[in-house]
Parts: sequence; structure tokens; C-alpha cells
Amino acid sequence: MRFLRWVVIGLGAIGVIIVGGLGLAAWLVDIGGLIATYKPQAVAAASEALDRPVELGDVSPTWFPTLGLRAEAITIGDQPLSSPPTSGAPAEADRFVELDAIEVGIAVWPALLSLGQDIEVTKVRLEGPKIRVVRFADGTFNFSTLGPQDEAPPEPPPEEDGGFADRLTSAKVGEVAITNGVVIYEDRAPDGTGTLEIHQLGFQAADVGLGLPVAAKLTAALGVADEAEPNLELRITTGALASAVADLGAPEVQEVALVAKSLPLAEVPANADGVQLDNARLSADIRVRSTGGDAVAISGPLAVRGLRLAPKAGEAPAQAPLDIALELAVATSTAFGTFALDGTKLTVGPLGLALAGSVETDPALQWRGIKVQTIAGVAPAALLRLLPGEPAAVPQAKLTFNLRSTGNLNRAHNDIKLALKSVNYAQDGLSAQGDVHLSASTQGSLSQPKVSAALDLAQLAIQGDGFAKPKGVAAGLTATTQVGLTSAEVSALELTLGKATITGSAHYPLGAAGDLRATLMLTPLALRPFLSELQMESAQVPKGSQLSCEVHYRAAAATPGNGAIRIPNLRFEAGKNVLNTSIQVDSLTPLVTRVQGRAGYLNLDELLPADEANGTVAPATPGEPAPPPPANEEPVLDESGQAMRVAVDFEVKSMIYSGIDMQNLNVKLELRNGKLHVRSTRIGMLGGSVAADGTTLDLTKAPIAYHIVTKLDGLQGNNLLNTVAEVGDSITGKLNSELNLKGQGFEPEQLNRTLNGSFSFALLKGHLDGVNLTSSVLTPLHKALTFLKKRARFNVDSRLQTGFGRLAGHFRVADGKLNLSKPLHMATSQGEITFTGGMHLDGTLAFKGSYAVPPKLIGQLTAGQVRPKQDLPVAFRLGCDLTKPCVERVDVDPAAKALATMYAGKAVDLAVDAVAGKTGLDLSEAKEALKDTEAAKQQAEEEARRRAEQAKAEAEAKAKAAAEAAKAKAAKEAKKKLRGLFGR
Repeated sequence: MRFLRWVVIGLGAIGVIIVGGLGLAAWLVDIGGLIATYKPQAVAAASEALDRPVELGDVSPTWFPTLGLRAEAITIGDQPLSSPPTSGAPAEADRFVELDAIEVGIAVWPALLSLGQDIEVTKVRLEGPKIRVVRFADGTFNFSTLGPQDEAPPEPPPEEDGGFADRLTSAKVGEVAITNGVVIYEDRAPDGTGTLEIHQLGFQAADVGLGLPVAAKLTAALGVADEAEPNLELRITTGALASAVADLGAPEVQEVALVAKSLPLAEVPANADGVQLDNARLSADIRVRSTGGDAVAISGPLAVRGLRLAPKAGEAPAQAPLDIALELAVATSTAFGTFALDGTKLTVGPLGLALAGSVETDPALQWRGIKVQTIAGVAPAALLRLLPGEPAAVPQAKLTFNLRSTGNLNRAHNDIKLALKSVNYAQDGLSAQGDVHLSASTQGSLSQPKVSAALDLAQLAIQGDGFAKPKGVAAGLTATTQVGLTSAEVSALELTLGKATITGSAHYPLGAAGDLRATLMLTPLALRPFLSELQMESAQVPKGSQLSCEVHYRAAAATPGNGAIRIPNLRFEAGKNVLNTSIQVDSLTPLVTRVQGRAGYLNLDELLPADEANGTVAPATPGEPAPPPPANEEPVLDESGQAMRVAVDFEVKSMIYSGIDMQNLNVKLELRNGKLHVRSTRIGMLGGSVAADGTTLDLTKAPIAYHIVTKLDGLQGNNLLNTVAEVGDSITGKLNSELNLKGQGFEPEQLNRTLNGSFSFALLKGHLDGVNLTSSVLTPLHKALTFLKKRARFNVDSRLQTGFGRLAGHFRVADGKLNLSKPLHMATSQGEITFTGGMHLDGTLAFKGSYAVPPKLIGQLTAGQVRPKQDLPVAFRLGCDLTKPCVERVDVDPAAKALATMYAGKAVDLAVDAVAGKTGLDLSEAKEALKDTEAAKQQAEEEARRRAEQAKAEAEAKAKAAAEAAKAKAAKEAKKKLRGLFGR
């Protein structure tokens, strides 16, 4: 370096004084006078040569047996003499070099006897040197201005007679030493690395001379107290120097040894981004030795302990220090043109690697048999503990790695094998045990390789919720990729899981331009064997069920998450069941897709589990009721999902679901702005048809809000009601109905609170099961006809069933009730029944009925004794629930009184007509008076009978109360006797 050259020049000038003084000392006695004469000249020459102020303290001679000089207090300033101070330079008083003393000794007799041609320097010793190197803010150094800046140093004039060096036949220095030296490096640049101080710098070399080998040792102390032992040692051994001064050159280095004892790396001025050096220590015992020619062997350990990776802001530090150890076994030859690594080991924390192979750099870079493999398995969790932050949860396992490589920069072959052995993982209902193997190989140039990779999970057992993959069941992924300059082509891709195989290919651009394309194909998969192999429920899957599909994906390389997906045919087969579905996804963000399904025949009762096909949920534990569904606290679609657009077009010629045979099913749905719209629906079922055009579901609300618009034509009412309400055959008949209902949520409380709207219906030629309205009304009416002199026998159908020709009504839905907006009419073969009131959503009935008993039926009740000219109403209530309706509060009194009046009027008519026939008198007024009298009589008798029954009931109640009081009194007396018996 340039500054060393000028330091040598300066020190050489001082050396000239010393050596010259020694030569003159042999002839002259006044050594002190000579020193006093030449000392100022030498200092001035040194200052001029260095362009720095040079100061020299006392210089004193030494005599026999060693002739020499000792110079003390030598300094070299830090500011050039010829220019102003450098920006950011230290103060004028700062010094570049300080030496406590330089001592040089020469053996007198060998020099005298050889007439000056055999110079034996007994010692050259530098005591307490201190060198201060500064890097300024502008990037320059304080040694950059050493020596003249414009002129090159003058070349020495040629010696006519060969000079002193030519006459010197031998020269030897008994000892070259530096003691207690100090080097300070100070970096003041904005990106500076701080300050480094090296203390106790020492150097020692013995018997240095022409034709002799050199053995030197350099010691220093870094980051320790001044009185501590040096912790850094460098030893150099060379071959013999040239035998003549003129032939001197760099000797052949035979061995270099570096020994470091726990050097504190925090003291080293270096930008160590990403690592923490506070507690890091370096230890080494490295030897570099020549093995002949240009061959060199490097061996020995090097270790860094206590290093940590630096955490980011707000991140926790690593849990464990990162220790690095390197066991070198490197052989080089041909001027470092070949490197052999056999026996080299590298340990990074818990990861140990063995390195082998060779690398050549001449004439071009190439490598042969490079091997990198783990020395022993390493736990992934141990590696993660070295990283800053909270370590992620990883399976317990042992990781092994093996790399083999041969080639050059133009063409190489690499084989990589990675294994996770003894995996043990269990979390969130998923567990895995076993081994995982990953292998990959590359061929070709480094820029355009062909890569083949295989992931094998066959020896990994996986257990999840409802499925399990045992060891030995095939599972894995293989792929072959050709990497080019602009794209990567995956020519062969195969994914295997049990008996399922997915093949495919892909094109991936290596840049922002171009399209990413991929194709995947599921070969026909037999579902039952596949599910059985993975220990999944397969009993409900029909035998012979198969699934196949083909998927195409395309996206711009710049936005791979917003691509298009096309599934031209997703085909499902199970016996006669064949469903073909096509899916077109035009965008993924937001999702824009169209789904079209076509089937000739589908039997969902065969394809779905029994509980799902019946629309029920199996209880969690046998004998216990199914748990209630969770409350919908979040909407089905959040704000991002509201941008989705989905269109569904589904057609099935024949479908069976929950035992219902549906024909010519055609459904078109559209999801837009978070709402599901039923655009058109046509379903032939239960002997009629269903249409739900205009129905909407708002999936942005929680719970779901809906508007149901449905029209039913000619359906078998019992089958429909049994499907949707589980009421069995309580109501039958052909059903026509129109519904227009709005609400939010489907739980009972939500329905009671939010459901509103209207629906109308008409049932034709059916029956109401569970109750016989004719018997329930006419039987008590028949019993109430006590005024008849001739009791009629009245037999009614004993079945709990009411047949009707037509049942029609219109309901308003609100506040959890269905209220009739106008009377509901039931036309039966034995009269018409009219209902008002309504029912609750839970099926509880609250109807008021009026049975219009026809005259013909009145004649049967009275054995022909009374025949009214019009229907006779009888009021009652229809209660209980829809599955088991019941008749309550039949009010027969008005009808009985009316019949009594009719009966009395008929008797008077007969008597008066008989008298009038015999006498020929007009007795019409007398007939009316008698009718009134008879009616009054009948009314009085009826009132007397009612009061008698009431008095009887009151008497029975009083008797019962008296009996209860007597019983209570007896119990009280018994308690008193017991207390007396036990003394209480």
C-alpha cells in the first residue's frame, strides 16, 4: 500500500542515520558529535519525504560487543506540511505514528574482519509502536497524503562500481521484534463501521538473513484488557531467502498458521446487517501449508459462537444462539486452480453438513462429484429456534439432506434428496406419523435446466376428521419442468392419492409479460374403492360410482390471482345416475362464474346419506335429540363477497328426492350484489308443477333475508305437506297455492318475529285426517234434542276423518300467526263448513267453525219429525295442532232451541188442522196462539232441566268440599297425637 511505502521511506531515513553512525563509530570516537550533526538533517529529510512533521527524541550509541544506536520518542504527524487540514481531519496535535524507541545492534567483529561485507545485525527492535489510521467522512484516509503528491520519488543514481549491495555477500539479523504495539482504526464515514483497537501487537523473527528460511510470529490482543494475554496469533514459515541482495524477492511460503482464541466479533468494525454480534466469539486454529509446487492444503477448525440473527422492529429475538463451526480439509493445486473438499464439515447451529468433491477454475470453472449431505438428522423445530420471532409450530421430525452435483456453468447435473423421518404431528384434529421423501434432479445449463421432482408421502400415515390414509397407500406429486429464458414448461405433472390420479401440464412465463396456463385432468375415479382406501364413509355411495373432470386455468403473469378457469365437463356416474356439469370462471377476484348442469336421471335418495336425503340431521349421540343449529351471527357473504356474480342453469329430466319423483326440472339462478335471484323455475312433481320465479335470498344479511314467491298447481297436498311440514296424511287433495312471504331467518323465533306476507290455497277432493267434523258436531246436537217424543237413531261414520270436495282460503301472515283474511270454506258431502280465525306457525290451530247442517241431515237427526227449509248453523272451535286437530266447544243450544220451536209448531199445526176439518172453522189465529204457548212451555221445561242440572252440580261440589275439609281435620288431629306421643 502507498502509505506503507512512505512509512518505510521515513523509517529508512532514520535507519540510515543509525547504520551510518555505526559505520563511522568504527573510525571515529566522537559519535555523539556526529549524531548531533546529522540528526537535524535526517529529521528534515524524513519530514520532506513523508510530507509530514517528524520528531526524533534522544539518539544514543551502544558499543562492544554490539555496536548500535537507540532512538527514542519518534513521531510522525497526521497533517501534511504542504496543504491545509483535510475536511474532517483530526486536530493538529494528533499523530499518525508514535514509537517509544527503535533499537538496532550490529556485531562488530564480523563487520571488521570482512571489511564491511559480512554484516550481522544482532537485533532490530521497535518498542511501543502506535499507528492511528482514520477514514474521513469523505471516504479518504489519513495516509492518503503521505509523501509528495505531485512528484514521483527520485530514482537513486546508478552505482558505477556495483554499490554496497553488490559487495554484500551475507547479511543476517539475529532478532526482529515489535513489542507492545497498538493499531487504532477509526471510521468516520456516514456508513462507517466504528473503531477497532488492537493492543499488545507483537512481532518476532529470529535469524533472518540471506540464504536462510524465515520463521515469524505476529501476536495481538483484540477486545480484551491491556494486561490480558493476546488472543490472536499468526505464524509464517517460508523457504530460504536468496543468497544475494540483488536476487532478493518474496520467499516461498511453506506454512501459515492462524490461531484465534475467543475473539469478540463485536469489536470488529463491520456492517453486520441482520445479525447481532454482542456475544459472538471467533475461535480458530487454521493451517495453510504447501504440499509441493503450487499445491496447498488448508486444515483445522474455525468456529463462531453466540451469533444471533437480528429481529425486525417489534419482533422477538431468536430463542437460541447461532453457533457456526467449520472443519476445513481443503487441498488446492495449480495456483488455486483446483480445490478438493474431501473431509470438510460445516455446522450451523444444529445442522451439520459434510462436504466433498473438487472444483476447478482453470481453464474454466467446473466441478466434479460435489457432495453436500447432513451429518445427522436435524429437528426442524431446532432450526426455527435460531430465527427471530415466535417460532411456528412444526411437526416433530428428523430432517436429512443430500446433494450431488457435477458440471460447469454451461451444463450440470444435480441430484437432491430430502427426507423428513419419524414425523410426529398432531394439531386441530389432524395427525401425521411416518416419513416424507422429496427428490429432485436437474440437467442442462444453470440458466435453462430441466428439472424433475418427486414428493413421496406413501410412508406417511395421516388421520383426520372422517378420513385416514394408512402407511403404504400411495400419495405424492411428480413433475418434470423445462426452464427456458422466457418461460418454464411443466410437461408432466402427476398427483396421486390412493386410487386417484390427476395428470396435467403448465406454462409459466418468467417475467411480467405473457400468460400463465395450466391443465389438470382427473382420470375416471371409482369412488367407493377410493373412499374405502382412505377409510371414509362409502356405504352410501352407489356401487360403480365414478367421477372425472378436466380443468383449464389461464391468467396474466402479472396478476395470477385473477385468472379464468374452465371445466368443460365434470362428469359423475352411478348406475343410471349421470350428471354432466360445465363450469366457466371468468374472474377470480371478484368471482364471476357460470355453472350449467344436465342430467337425464338423478336419484338423490340413492346418492345422498339417508339423513341428508330426508332433510334431517342425525343426532350426535344415539337416543339424544339433534343439537340446534348454530345461530347465524355473520352473513354468508361479506363485503368482498358482494361483488361475486354467479349464474346457474340446471336441467334434469327425471329426479327423485325424499321419495318425490320430479320431472322436467329446470332451474335458473343468479347471484348478484349479494342476492340470490331465482330467475325461472319449473318443476313437475306430485302430479302437478311448482314455479318460484322472483324468489330472492339476501346473503348479505345475518340471518338470511328472503322473499319467497311460489306457485303450486295440482300437487298432491298430503305428499307436499308431509315433505315440508312432516304432517303425514293429515290433509290430502289436489293443491293449488300461491305464496308471497318475506322474512329473515328460519329459526322458530325468527319466523315468529319477521315472517309476513300472504298465501292462498285450494284443496280439491281430499280429506282432513285426525278429526271427524260431522260426528264431532252432530253427535252433541242429537243428544240435545230431548224434546222429541220419538227418539231417532243416528249413526255416523266412526272414522277420524272429514272428507271434502273443496277446501279453500286466503291467509295473512304476521306476528307468528296465519290469520284468514276471509272465511275458509270446506264443502263436504254432509254440508258446508266455514272457518274464521287462523293458526300459529308452530301448527297450533285456533279456528272458529260454523257447520251449516242441511235440512236433509236435520230430518235424519229427528227421524223426520222436523224438516227445516234452510241450513241450520252450529258453532264450534277447531283446535289442537295440524297433525292432530280436535273439535272444542260445540255450541248446540241455539240449534236445539230452534229445532224445539220447529217441533212444537208442527204439533200445533196438526191439532188445529184436525179441529178445523171437523168444525169448518177458521182457527188460524188460535193456531198461532197455541204455537206461542207450546213454545213457551218447551222453553220453560228446558230452563227447568238446566237449573236442575246446575243445582245437582253445585250439590256435588259442596259435598266434595266437605269431604276434603273433614279429611284435613282428621290429619291435623293425627299430628297432634303424634307430637304428644314423642313429647313435643
